[in-house]
Formats: sequence, C-alpha cells, structure tokens
Amino acid sequence: MLLLLELVPPNTTGTAFDLDMLDYVNEQNQSGFDYAWHEKTKSSVSDMQTRIKMSVDLYDMPPMLWVITTSSSEWGIAYNHAVTVNQISGDKATIGIGDPWPMYSGSGNTFYTISANGVYQGLQAMIW
Repeated sequence: MLLLLELVPPNTTGTAFDLDMLDYVNEQNQSGFDYAWHEKTKSSVSDMQTRIKMSVDLYDMPPMLWVITTSSSEWGIAYNHAVTVNQISGDKATIGIGDPWPMYSGSGNTFYTISANGVYQGLQAMIW
C-alpha cells in the first residue's frame, strides 16, 4: 500500500510532519513493524539511503519524507511538504518519489525519481 499524504501545504512555514503523524501511521500500519521518526541532522546521505532501502525492500513500509525544496534544486519546485518513497534503485543512487502535489496543482507527474543526493538536499526529517 502506497500512502500519498499531503501533510503541509506547499510554500508554508512550519510542519505538521511530527509525532502525531508518527502515531497515526503506526496505528494504521499492519506490517508488524513500527515506523520511527528520524531527523536529517542525525543522518548522512549513506544513512538515509540505507534506511530507505530497508524500509522499501526489507519491511515493505514506504518511508515518508518531509522536504523543503527550491525551484533551482533537482526537485524543480519550491515547496515545504511531505512525500512518500515508493522505490529505490539497487545501488541506492536513485529514489522513486510519490508526491500528491502535482496531481492537485496540475504541474506534473505524481511519481518521479530523484538522485539520493537530491533527496538528501531537501530532506528535513523522515518517518521510516
């Protein structure tokens, strides 16, 4: 099951991506494993890649990312919101993103790929 969650409206400050969300997804989760909160400040690109790979491949639990991006970034849009990960390449260099915003705004695809470095650049926190 892929969760597409719009937790924070684009181009806003602050976040609803917090422990209430963690409680909610753990209540809905039926995998037998609990999601955990992880801030970017406690992470490296390699750590982020490993956590995403484990979530997707081992636990079948798509992680949710809180990102703040700029239009000049690899994301191509400036926003502050949540996305889900739906895949990661075998070498962990490319990450597949599920993003509800393009569907609402009519600005592009709901699913796309970004390099791990590009994801890390915008990453603020992760529920994995």
